[in-house]
Amino acid sequence: MEKIVTMLQDELLYKKYSNIGVLHLPKCLRIEMLYKSPFATYEQRPYVCAAPTECFKVQISEIDNQSDFITLKDGVLYSKDMNRLIFCWQEKEYFSVPQSVKVIEPFAFCLQKNLRNIELHNDIVSIGNAAFMGCEALEHIAIPRSVMEIKSDTFDGCISLKNVELHDEITQIGRHAFRHCDALQKIVLPRNLKYLNSFECCYSLHEIDIPSSVKEIDGFMFKYYLRKVILHSGVRKIRDYAFRFCKRLATINFPEGLETIGARAFYPSRMVKVIFPNSLKKIETEAFYYNEKLLYIEFLSNVSVEDCAFACCPIIRIKKPDDMIFGDKVFEQDTSYDKFAFWD
Repeated sequence: MEKIVTMLQDELLYKKYSNIGVLHLPKCLRIEMLYKSPFATYEQRPYVCAAPTECFKVQISEIDNQSDFITLKDGVLYSKDMNRLIFCWQEKEYFSVPQSVKVIEPFAFCLQKNLRNIELHNDIVSIGNAAFMGCEALEHIAIPRSVMEIKSDTFDGCISLKNVELHDEITQIGRHAFRHCDALQKIVLPRNLKYLNSFECCYSLHEIDIPSSVKEIDGFMFKYYLRKVILHSGVRKIRDYAFRFCKRLATINFPEGLETIGARAFYPSRMVKVIFPNSLKKIETEAFYYNEKLLYIEFLSNVSVEDCAFACCPIIRIKKPDDMIFGDKVFEQDTSYDKFAFWD
């Protein structure tokens, strides 16, 4: 442990220290609003890996604040005017964010493993990325109506999170925002949502209703135990790998308006019957590769279907327009054919 450390301007403490006895904040020190925190970070995740994110923060026993630009109160660092909550360095089980706070900075409550309850008021306008990363005891969160975006990594690793209240004015839910929220069984997505890429390794989440405001379904967003997906007419594209690894997915509708299904979007799944809409234009390589229970597919229009789109599927009935023609390898049955194996 480093007994006494004087913090320098723009210094990333986590690069130098794991434990600090006394952190001295000198008179001239400012901690500017950043996309990262001086106190915490996480390691780059392995690609397509279900392992929890490795995050870490500096453990601080005491802070000696002499800065004219920082306020220290009840184990929390704020900007001088207390508009910004910078970092909670003392362990908490319960916390009520002061009414003066407008912004919760990135990693502000990172690895508060005993934090069970936090009250967020409606004057908060921004919650930074990874703000609650690794809060393993947190069970409930209500997003203030003034917050319009859930940023990347916000609740990653909140393994006890069961109840999330989102309001309809939220337009984005960032990458990995709810990654490894293992206890999350249900979430109602905002009606005005434009983008989400957020629910990897949510093992208890069995069903999701994606609102019509979402135009594209991004890749690797869900995993394993997802069983039912409800899509609406607004969706235009299901991107590559969108439901990759959702091996228990048995029910999904393909609504009118959908134009593209990307590569390996449904490798594998447990679907038995699929009806594609009249609007569909393209199914890309290996989109339904190795769907071992897929017995029936129906096309309402002439769709471009790439090689191996239905490779290793036991399809016994196909309904299609008379002028629709398949290539030689669309229904390839060679199980050793694995074009994108390096991604897995």
